[in-house]
Amino acid sequence: MNYLSFDIGLSKLTTYDDDKFLGVQIDAIGEEKSGVIPYEVHSPHGFYSRCHDGDDDGSCNVLFAMEGGRGHAWIQSDPRIIPLLPPINKGGAVVYGGKLKAPSFFFIDGDTNSQTFYVPYKVGEDGVAQKAMTIEVNVDNEGEESISIVHGSGAAVIIMESGGEVSTTIKNAAGDAYIEVNDKGITLNGAVTVQGGFNAGGPGGAMPVALGPPLVSVLQQLIGVVAAIVGVGTTGAPAAVLSGQLSAILAQNTKGV
Repeated sequence: MNYLSFDIGLSKLTTYDDDKFLGVQIDAIGEEKSGVIPYEVHSPHGFYSRCHDGDDDGSCNVLFAMEGGRGHAWIQSDPRIIPLLPPINKGGAVVYGGKLKAPSFFFIDGDTNSQTFYVPYKVGEDGVAQKAMTIEVNVDNEGEESISIVHGSGAAVIIMESGGEVSTTIKNAAGDAYIEVNDKGITLNGAVTVQGGFNAGGPGGAMPVALGPPLVSVLQQLIGVVAAIVGVGTTGAPAAVLSGQLSAILAQNTKGV
């Protein structure tokens, strides 16, 4: 029986062999700048990772063992990335990867089961990300559970939250234009543009809503016709009332135009 002899080393580089199996070259014992032939990488079932090569700022830790002349390796944590991740409380976990100075990660809170998916991007010359997209499932407080999706630009923010009126909100970056759907109905805030037909109505059935410019044109023509009739003097007060009503409708439909 061959017994494995374990030790800890630092990764110099990783590479694939001809059979597409990943190997890692570690620092040779006592030789910081020298390496040995790549050792075969082993990973837990369902999870596979490849670390960054070593550089002047450090290297990824590697647990390795020798089986006669054959080397085995288990890639461990990278001390260059760990300080950039959120602190883990007891029972929590983080899965990370990506750029050295701008890692992406999936975080599970050990206290509440809340989870965060964090994806940084738009990396500057210093390697640090300037923006990030996030998906957060928050169950920290009972009755106030929420799901939020936030774009790095601040736009297309989607928030689904319980408690109160149980609402789902989609808003712009400034927060002054949004759609909110809750137990009471739907709220639209901000300028609204409708492309195509638009129907509105209650339980009795929806009816098409007249388009602004054509409606205004028709009202203006009707007012002119009624004014001409009133000028003839054959209709009296009813025509004058109708003219006033049409003028009020026209004013309402051109408000803010």
